[in-house]
Amino acid sequence: MLSSSYRSRRFISGGRLSSRGSLCGARPGHPTDDLKSKLRKTTRSLYPVQEHHDRALASLMQHMDEENAQMNAELTQQTEILRKTKSKKAKYKTGYSQEKNKICNLHNALAVLTMTRDQYQDDLADMKTDRDRLRSLLSDWVDQVGRLQTQISDLEAERDRVLRDRDALRASINNFASSLTMPPSPSLVVVAPSLPGSSGVKDSAETPNVRSKRTI
Repeated sequence: MLSSSYRSRRFISGGRLSSRGSLCGARPGHPTDDLKSKLRKTTRSLYPVQEHHDRALASLMQHMDEENAQMNAELTQQTEILRKTKSKKAKYKTGYSQEKNKICNLHNALAVLTMTRDQYQDDLADMKTDRDRLRSLLSDWVDQVGRLQTQISDLEAERDRVLRDRDALRASINNFASSLTMPPSPSLVVVAPSLPGSSGVKDSAETPNVRSKRTI
């Protein structure tokens, strides 16, 4: 695990050293200087990748070691259980027959439970059918309630309209009754002629009575 990381780093550093060794005799400003700089940048950029690769490889190896150890422990445990079972089977054949009978009984109980489960599933299907039917009925009832509410709203609107018409009719009747009880205008009042032999004061005194009678 660590040796692979060490070899990879050694490979990268070795490549860098070899590049230095191959370029150590280059003159300044020579194209090999650019190659040397690019090689250094590339080498530096490879360090994080190599470190990530090493960490991932180490984690994978550790995980595989843990899984292998766990599987070995489980295999050892199962092997021990199997050995004990075989030993008990060899020593206690009668007990094995009893266990076999228990297994048969468990199979029978499982068959009964399976039948019960099937019955419950059938009952559940019937309950779902009843649920769907009740949902349909509830939907119909909701629709009926909506229609009744609409009818109630229409009836309330009709009631309000009738009440408005009634109030308007009452107002018209009151106005008509008021117009009947109002005194007539002076242009419509007729003064009765005075009788012969009566004085002007008496005529003037009787005039309001005549007017009041005509008004009534």
